[in-house]
This record gives sequence, structure tokens and C-alpha cells, in this order.
Amino acid sequence: ELRALADYVAAEIRDRARVERAEEGNLIVLGDFNIDERLNNPLFRAFIATGLLVPPQLWNLRTTYNTKPKYYDQIAWFMGDLDLPYEERAGVIDFAGSVYRELPALQMSYRVSDHFPLWVEFVIDRSTERMARTLGLDPAMPDPLSTVA
Repeated sequence: ELRALADYVAAEIRDRARVERAEEGNLIVLGDFNIDERLNNPLFRAFIATGLLVPPQLWNLRTTYNTKPKYYDQIAWFMGDLDLPYEERAGVIDFAGSVYRELPALQMSYRVSDHFPLWVEFVIDRSTERMARTLGLDPAMPDPLSTVA
């Protein structure tokens, strides 16, 4: 069941990105997938068996504020389908101890979240040619964004 669902979702995502005239081919899958372990979890194995890449930098980081590590949240993409080079850097923003310090951990998690934000770094081509192509502009014309900081 899990594998069938993972295969269906992966195919759906890939098809949407690969359709000619797709608005954007760079699709990143992220969310709370209720995966409580990484390698020993059938859902996680089904998730990555579809070709989705979860950055190895996230594999051992807990994504929730809890005494027992949980890995519910994921960021993933299909290698080869993404034209944004992965910078080999990813992590979580562990805000525990930074907000509502006066509250017990459980109360803090109710006010903010018991999930930590995840991040991944990609290289973005900001060359004039790429920006012009993305915006549908003529690269020979003056840069309309030159005054933007």
C-alpha cells in the first residue's frame, strides 16, 4: 500500500514538472510525512525508492521538538529533474530555548510548533541571460532590475 501510494504521488509530481509548457520544472517536495524513523521505516523506504532524494545532511537531524527524535518532516526532489544545483548544505532551525524560554517545552510547542523548519541550499543562476529568459525579456535590452537591491 505504502509503495503504491508513494509511486503514484511520485509519478504525479514528475508528470506535472515534465509537461511541456509546465509553469515550473523545479519541484521540491516538502511537508510532514509522519515518518518517525528514517532507514527502518517502510514509508521512508517507499518515499526514496521513487527516486526522491532526501539530503543526507537531514537524515540524522530530528525535525520535531520532543525527547525522542522524530523525522516527520522531509524536503526532497528528483535528482536529474531539478536544474538548481544542490549546494550540499541542509539543516533544521532548532528554535527550542530561543522563544518562550519561560515556558516548559510542551507549552512552548503549543504556542509555536513542535516541528522545526527545515532548509536546503541551492545555487541560483542570477545571470542576466537567465533572468531575462525567466522573465520573458530581451537580454539585449537594459536590465529592468538594475535598480533593485
